[in-house]
Amino acid sequence: MSESAQEIAEITQSRTLFLVYSFYRLGIALILLALFFVTGLGSNNPQLFLFTVALYLLSNIALLLLFMKHWQPNEQALLIILASDIVLLQLAARASGIVQSGLGVLLVVSVAAGSVVLKRKQVLLVPAFATITLLANVSVGLLQNLVTQSDIVASGWLGLTFFVTSITVRYLTERLQESELMAQRESALAKKLEQLNSLVIERMQTGIAVINRSSEIVLCNNSGRTLLGASTDPTGKALKQVNTNIDNAFAQWKTSGNAEAAELSSMEHKTLQSYAGGPSVRLIFVQLDDSHGDCLMFIDDISKIQQHAQQLKLASLGQLTASIAHEVRNPLGAVSHAAQLLEESSQSEEDQKLTRIIREQARRCSDIIDSVMTVSRGKSSNIERIDIVDWLPAFLDSYQIGNPCDIELQLPDELAVSFDQNQLSQILTNLLDNGIRYSRAHIGNASAMIRAGSDSEGLPYLEVIDFGPGVADADVEHLFEPFYTTESKGTGLGLYICRELCEANQARLSYISQHHHSINARQPNAQHCFRINFAHPDRKTYDLVYQEPQASIEIQS
Repeated sequence: MSESAQEIAEITQSRTLFLVYSFYRLGIALILLALFFVTGLGSNNPQLFLFTVALYLLSNIALLLLFMKHWQPNEQALLIILASDIVLLQLAARASGIVQSGLGVLLVVSVAAGSVVLKRKQVLLVPAFATITLLANVSVGLLQNLVTQSDIVASGWLGLTFFVTSITVRYLTERLQESELMAQRESALAKKLEQLNSLVIERMQTGIAVINRSSEIVLCNNSGRTLLGASTDPTGKALKQVNTNIDNAFAQWKTSGNAEAAELSSMEHKTLQSYAGGPSVRLIFVQLDDSHGDCLMFIDDISKIQQHAQQLKLASLGQLTASIAHEVRNPLGAVSHAAQLLEESSQSEEDQKLTRIIREQARRCSDIIDSVMTVSRGKSSNIERIDIVDWLPAFLDSYQIGNPCDIELQLPDELAVSFDQNQLSQILTNLLDNGIRYSRAHIGNASAMIRAGSDSEGLPYLEVIDFGPGVADADVEHLFEPFYTTESKGTGLGLYICRELCEANQARLSYISQHHHSINARQPNAQHCFRINFAHPDRKTYDLVYQEPQASIEIQS
C-alpha cells in the first residue's frame, strides 16, 4: 500500500470517524448532565462535576459546529481535543468517585478514537496520557484517603487496558484501510476493464446485439447498428421495427423447436441480405444461460469474404490471362486486321456486316483480357483529404468537356472526405457514364444528378442519381459481381471495380432503388442511385492494396 494512498484513506476515514466521535461526545455530555440531576452523580464535588460537564458540553457543541462547516482538524488539534476529553472526564470521575463511578471506562473510547484518527507514530501518546492522568488522579485520591489499594490495582489494569485497546484498534484500523484500498483498486480495475470491454465491443467489426424474449433489442454495438441499417440507437426498440429481414430470421430460430433443438440451432448460420442495397450478413443466435431468456445475436458482414474470394478468383484468372495474353492478342489482332481488310475489299453488304461482327467480338475479347489483367494488378491507395464542395465542380468541368450532358449538383456548404482523388474520379466517371446512358435511353436526355451530404452519424456520403428505369429486383443482388451484365456489350467489370476502389479507400458503394420497400433508414430518398458512404474524414488511414484498373470501363448492368 503506497504512502500517498494510505494518507488519503486515513484522511477520508478519520473525517468520518471524527464526525461520529463528535456526536458521541455530545451525547456523553448530555447523559452525564442528566445523571447529575436524576441520580446524583458527582455528589462528591457537585460544583466541580457541573462545571466540568458544562464545559465538556459547550466545547463539544462548538467543535461540532466547526466540523459541520467543513473544518478539518490537523494532528495537533486532534491531540488537544483528545487530551481535553481525557482531562475533563478525569475531573468528572474525581467529582463522582475516581474508580467507584466507573467513568474511567469512558476513557477507553477516547483512546480507541485516538488510535483511529491519529498517525501511527502518535498512537501511543493518547493511552500514555490517559494512564498518567489516571494514576495521578488516583494518587491524589490516595493522599486524600478517597481510594483504596484495590482501586489502585484496578486503575493499573485500566491503564493496561488503554494500551491494549490502542494497539488492537490501530491494527484493526490498518487492516480495514488496506481492505478498503484493495476494494477501491479492484473496483477501479473492474470499471477500467468494463470500459475497455465496452470500447472493444463498440469497435468490433462484428455486430453484436442482445435481444430479449419479446424480440426487443437490449444492447447493440456500433457495427450492429450499421449492419442492422438503424439510423439511431435501436436499444429498446422491437427488432421488426429496425430490420424486418433479420427479425424474420430470428423468429424462425425461436420457433425451431424445444430447448435442445434451440441449443443446437445456435450453432447454425443464417445468411441473408440485411437490407436492400446493404451487405450480405451471416447471423448466429446463441441462447444466454439466464432466467430472462435473452438471446445473443452475432452479425458478420460476409461481403468482404465474398469479395476476397472474388479477388482470389480474379487474381488466378489474371495470372492465367497474363500467361496467355501474348498468344491470344496476336491471333485476335490478326483476326481483327483480316476482318478490316475483308470489309474494305468486299462489296457485299452481308459480308461487311459479318466482318463488322468479327471485329466487334475480337475487340470485346481484347477488352476483357485488358480488364482482367488490370484488376489483377495491385497498387496502394494514396488517401488524402478532399474538399468535395470545391473538388466536384472542377471534376464535372473536366468530365463534360468530352461528355456533353446536364448534371445537377446538390452540395452542402462544406463537406470533406478521405479518398484517393484519381480513384474517386474513375469511380464517378464510370457511374456517370452508366447513369447518363440509361437516362438518355429512358427520357431522351443525357442528364444525371450528384448529391452530397452527411448522414445522422456525421459521416459523408455522395450519390449519383440517374433518370433511367432502374435495375430489376432480380439483378440487384448480382449487380457488383464481376462479369455480370444484362446486355451484350461491355465486360461486366465496371461496378465490381468501382466497389473495389471504394473498399480500398474505406468507403462503401451500394445501389438504392425506390422499388425496394426496406430501404436502409440511413439513406435519404433517392431514385435509382448509386451511393458512396465514406469513412470519417479525420479517421486515420493506412496503405491498402486494391485492384486498380488503368482505364475506364463501360458499365453494363
